[in-house]
Amino acid sequence: MSQENYIIYLQSLSEFELEREIENKITDTLQQIINTEEMSSAIAETNACNWFIEDYDIVDKPDVGEGECITTLTYSASGEQDEEMGFCGSKITGQAEAVIDEFGTVTYQNVTAEVDDMNEGYSRDTCKMGHVVKLCKQKLYNPYHNYLHNFSSQN
Repeated sequence: MSQENYIIYLQSLSEFELEREIENKITDTLQQIINTEEMSSAIAETNACNWFIEDYDIVDKPDVGEGECITTLTYSASGEQDEEMGFCGSKITGQAEAVIDEFGTVTYQNVTAEVDDMNEGYSRDTCKMGHVVKLCKQKLYNPYHNYLHNFSSQN
């Protein structure tokens, strides 16, 4: 099988073989979801790091078209809680479409991501403030500099 004819190859498979092939492709590329803008935004709401997709389910049959194959999946990701910060979630769940092109390359689109286990008593604003405090401690962010810069640019 040449990769130039990957969609033709998929069309020649039985339903069982197709599902197995798509599952293998997704398993090999699933961690790409971590790098999407949607996932990055959800991660930024937490105080966790070292994120990885730990589980997924394909929720529909693969749609093999002329030049691509698309299937939808749900996923669950976990991160490691920063012990110095308040708990703002270490689990993210979401959905994505896996798109496989004629070369066998997988990309993810229409990604959703939501923090699934934020601690009661913490709001998203509380968690965001925790990030500012952490960055100040690491000397990566100076709120006074930003305030003075914004104030001087308004005058």
